[in-house]
Amino acid sequence: MIGVNEYTNEELREKHDEMSLVMLINKIQTPEDLNEFRNLSVGKFSNMSTGK
Repeated sequence: MIGVNEYTNEELREKHDEMSLVMLINKIQTPEDLNEFRNLSVGKFSNMSTGK
């Protein structure tokens, strides 16, 4: 088990994997969190399926 709050949003964004994306979504609690998530670059997670 990994606690979602053990990682900062920046650490999760740097990982570029599916679990990090799920963890970022899980961390959305406020309108500000949602806005931050919406502002993420699509390219940050576009390579998840290829593992790059």
